[in-house]
Amino acid sequence: MSPTVSRNSVAPAGGIGLCAALVTVLAANFAARAWISAPLLPQAWAGWGLFLLFGGISAVEIPLMVFGLKKLAASPDSLARRGTQVGVGVFVFFAAVYALPNLLLTAPSLRWMGIALGAAAVVRFGAAVIFVSQSQNADNAD
Repeated sequence: MSPTVSRNSVAPAGGIGLCAALVTVLAANFAARAWISAPLLPQAWAGWGLFLLFGGISAVEIPLMVFGLKKLAASPDSLARRGTQVGVGVFVFFAAVYALPNLLLTAPSLRWMGIALGAAAVVRFGAAVIFVSQSQNADNAD
């Protein structure tokens, strides 16, 4: 039986990504409130367009990344398993990257959209912890 990527190694990596996403979203929201007086995209349709674009990309990316991380975690190579942990952290953090355009470019009344996109990091964290480490338990049972 080869060593596997367990929930105990996926959760801390995802937790680091989750904390980094939280800090990034809060810092961008603070920066937008403090220093951006005239937003680049004040129209509501532009904010909704960004929200739907990045929200759609984020929603499609979740199952694709979970599938890829499961395959990487199943590798017998220890470097690939370590790469899984890095990948989980980056995957969870990337929700904040999708949130930045809404936070920094839209009107203050539309910044909730960026916060909602950043909150997707929690969904990504949960998906990684449940499905990436669960796949290892199923693989070992065979």
